Amino acid sequence: MHLYPHIKPESEALPSPTTPSSASPFRSGLRRPLSVEERYQNALDRERSFHGLLTRNGGRPWYPIERIEEVSRKPTKHAEVLKYWQGELEEPKPDDWVVYERQWYRWDQFCRHQLVVRNEPETFWKHSARYRKRLAKHSFAGSLHLEENPSDQTELSQWIEYLCFEYFEYEKFLQHKPLYPQYKEAWRNLVSTKVLRPDETQGYIDAAGFATACEKERTALRQAVEIARSNILLADRDMLDPTMKGPTAQRKLFEAQEELDSAIKEFDDFQLRKRAIEEYKRATATYREARSGAKRHEILLRWIRDQIPLIEKKLGLPTSTEDGLVLEGGDNWNGDVGHPSPLLPNQLSAPRRDGKKRTRLPDGPRGSPEEDRGSPPKRSKQRGKD
Repeated sequence: MHLYPHIKPESEALPSPTTPSSASPFRSGLRRPLSVEERYQNALDRERSFHGLLTRNGGRPWYPIERIEEVSRKPTKHAEVLKYWQGELEEPKPDDWVVYERQWYRWDQFCRHQLVVRNEPETFWKHSARYRKRLAKHSFAGSLHLEENPSDQTELSQWIEYLCFEYFEYEKFLQHKPLYPQYKEAWRNLVSTKVLRPDETQGYIDAAGFATACEKERTALRQAVEIARSNILLADRDMLDPTMKGPTAQRKLFEAQEELDSAIKEFDDFQLRKRAIEEYKRATATYREARSGAKRHEILLRWIRDQIPLIEKKLGLPTSTEDGLVLEGGDNWNGDVGHPSPLLPNQLSAPRRDGKKRTRLPDGPRGSPEEDRGSPPKRSKQRGKD
């Protein structure tokens, strides 16, 4: 029996849109391969099932379910909407549009954590006090009232507890922020080798796509060496041809040798530069990964914070007007004060229903009336103390 209801999606054996599963389109060779459209529809059904699972258990969808086909058909158009969830992957894929499934697994982790910290009364009260301190640390003005049974909490308290849960994950990244001096020193050491090209800035080398670009360059240079070696063999053959002997053949051999020497030198220079960059990356890996993780997690934290006024409005409470979100990392890891850009673009809207004004998503993937109706009744009751 599951820890809480609705633990699994409506279909227990839905195929993953990104990984193979037992639901193979070939199934013992008795069925024809699924078409691209059929595989897409299966993935869409799976994602819808996880949306239902998420909302039935008190979570809030990242964007309105009504826009799932728009997002999934043209994921590159909605890259900003998908940015946080694609960042889970070591190499983000522009055509990866899965969100609700990943949201569900994250929400599931939070719900299980709630049960663990409530096993003992003493543990629960320590947990409650720790979360209040965390809210104060991040200048969150709202109040938090936790119940020993999570099912007895209001929807607002449940959501603020989730905010604290993600604050905790965020602070794990901040533990590595003091490594910045070593990060600067490693870069100075790399620059002092004088192997970098003028366009190879620190930001360019730190970028996620640098390793792929570097490997492509290595392949191209290696191929250039092999081609030059082939040209040497051809020139040698021409030297043995009686009809080709003379200055022309000698010139071809000389030019081929120059081409090979140049290709080998360029490849060797690349290898030297690559080793120096790899040493820099090894020395700064912990810092860079923590900085990247913090910046990415801020997207999630801002989205969670943006949901609070929507929940307050739904419960008939005064809505929060202050931002209430002070973050120590992300935009300020290098000592420069930055202003966070809007969380997500104004590109997704819920459709009109019953003549009501369209629900837009300014500055973040805000919820819709349909999303609010997905929350369980116990989560949405308001006792006045929140």
